[in-house]
Amino acid sequence: MESMGGGDVKLMAALNALWGPLGILTAAVLASIIGGLMAVGSLALRCYKKTIRYGSAIVPGSWLALLAGR
Repeated sequence: MESMGGGDVKLMAALNALWGPLGILTAAVLASIIGGLMAVGSLALRCYKKTIRYGSAIVPGSWLALLAGR
């Protein structure tokens, strides 16, 4: 719970309430991919941080899931 605060959990819970299990699974997979790309980009640019804000990966992941039709 140190790296993932309550806001990220509440955002994913709200999306689950709107989209259901299949939609949130798609959004979570896309957010994980985007979060991984952010981590690789952070390492490549040598911007070492203790944590990466995961909300900035959840939002584009959920937008992509919405555009993909869930």
